[in-house]
Amino acid sequence: MQAWQTYNTAHDAAEYVECECGYFCCRIECERAGSQEARRERKNEVDKYEPPYQLDRLPKHLHDDPVHRWRSETGIELVHEEPSWEEYQRIQRNWQLMTEEQKAISDAKAIELFGVDNMTLARRIRLKMFLKRLGI
Repeated sequence: MQAWQTYNTAHDAAEYVECECGYFCCRIECERAGSQEARRERKNEVDKYEPPYQLDRLPKHLHDDPVHRWRSETGIELVHEEPSWEEYQRIQRNWQLMTEEQKAISDAKAIELFGVDNMTLARRIRLKMFLKRLGI
């Protein structure tokens, strides 16, 4: 028996194989494989462009913000700063899922508002957030 072969009394040795989780284990009980499967399902759900909230669903305090208002009126994503890294990443991924036509419209608005296209703005935001995390 090899070091990776640890058997549960509920299963015999034949059931322990190289699992899709990357380890040798029992597929029946593998939590890693289950979580990878769930991750794949979530990825398929997440890999669809989700338009920004329409104005009626947008929180009131954002109605006067030009970025959020434009996003909600057009249904097109625009890369912009957010308070949390997770929300910024969600917006960045969502922007990547847009059509080339939507990206061109979004880039034109980004240039109008920020003086740069979305990808340049995204690099600046990432650098700013990174420096903030470092306390610089």
